[in-house]
Amino acid sequence: MWDRHSCLSGPPPRSILQTSGRSVHGTDKSVCPTSKVNAVGPWAQGPERYNNAMPYCANCGSFASEVSYAACPSCGNPSNGAPRPVMPVGAVPRSSSGSKALLWVIGIVVGLFVLLAVAGIVAAIAIPNFITATERAKQKRTMADMRSIMTAAETYKLDTKHYPAQLALLTPTYLRAVPASDGWMQPFEYVCWPEGECASYALLSGGKDRQFEHTEVDEYANGGATTNFDRDIVCIDGKFVQYPQGSSVE
Repeated sequence: MWDRHSCLSGPPPRSILQTSGRSVHGTDKSVCPTSKVNAVGPWAQGPERYNNAMPYCANCGSFASEVSYAACPSCGNPSNGAPRPVMPVGAVPRSSSGSKALLWVIGIVVGLFVLLAVAGIVAAIAIPNFITATERAKQKRTMADMRSIMTAAETYKLDTKHYPAQLALLTPTYLRAVPASDGWMQPFEYVCWPEGECASYALLSGGKDRQFEHTEVDEYANGGATTNFDRDIVCIDGKFVQYPQGSSVE
């Protein structure tokens, strides 16, 4: 129970001030005496001295930095005695809203880094496989066109007893149209010998690098299977002598 002797330790509680109708600082001598003999602290100098000291919270009586609508650090209520504000349903405190926004940004950034890492791994695996598959498809197309030419040349020989001196002689009787180029859009190389008789022939594709490895056809005789896309694809007298590994040469 607060009485006048309690002025030695601090101001009267809010309930006493409200009952007496006096302000929170208690400047009325009838509420809190100003005797310098019995008083201590800021009250030793009278109400005027107390008014210049640190103010008190109107709700809990604790010291506060100022009497305002700001929350008291002790009780959390406004230090001026106003009711505590009620937050609307669904409202988000500013600090919480800012934290959530920051978490969203961090999550998005981390997600992007993870996505880029996964995309890089997939690309590192998929791109080489795609290139390999593309080159093999070009090899298969090249060999298919070469087989068509070889079949027409053999049929031509059955009718004429020699191979054609040039591929244009195969159309339109033996081929509707002679393939103009290989899978890498490079023209086929066709040669026959001896000159004027064409008892033998060779059909060549320069491969991925579009460059022929040898200048003489005989140098391809021991070529065999190869895994290098740059290697030439060579057929002599209706038989593949240098070809991609795993391809059917029959």
